[in-house]
Amino acid sequence: MRLSQLKQLRDGRALRLTNGSTSFTQKWLYMSRQDLPVVIRKLSDSTIELQPQAPLKDGEYLVSLGLDGSAKYEFSIRCSTK
Repeated sequence: MRLSQLKQLRDGRALRLTNGSTSFTQKWLYMSRQDLPVVIRKLSDSTIELQPQAPLKDGEYLVSLGLDGSAKYEFSIRCSTK
């Protein structure tokens, strides 16, 4: 399980996963340094709790599950200090 902050772009957001322009030169580039440290706790056979070790900053985030990251959940945080 991974928690990553997505990079804000002018017209979207991104997380760099590969390097190269074709399938012959492309390399898997996902680095663990992109992961934010989390504590994972099993609450039941079908429920887990994912808690970041530090408060998350405003932005877009992605939670990836499984070895290949095939299950993904996106969320955003916008805090107001009014």
